[in-house]
Amino acid sequence: MLQAAIKYNFEKSQQETTETMEASFKDLSALMSKAGDLVTIADKLTRKLEREGNEEERSELRSYLMSMGISNPVTKYLNKNRINKILFN
Repeated sequence: MLQAAIKYNFEKSQQETTETMEASFKDLSALMSKAGDLVTIADKLTRKLEREGNEEERSELRSYLMSMGISNPVTKYLNKNRINKILFN
């Protein structure tokens, strides 16, 4: 009887852990997708300001991007590497 209860609790704990991890990775995937959208927008803004903006506007945008951890020039490759470093190092 005690072994059955221990086994049940262990299996229940494993199931809860699995569900939590699946939800976490789903959230992480959504976050990474939105981050990609943000990088695309930032890239478009950077290009437009390079063509039409003044130095003050360009400097302000660079400051905003750096505060969000987006380097300039913006590339998906650089941001994917940064995310991987944060998550796996």
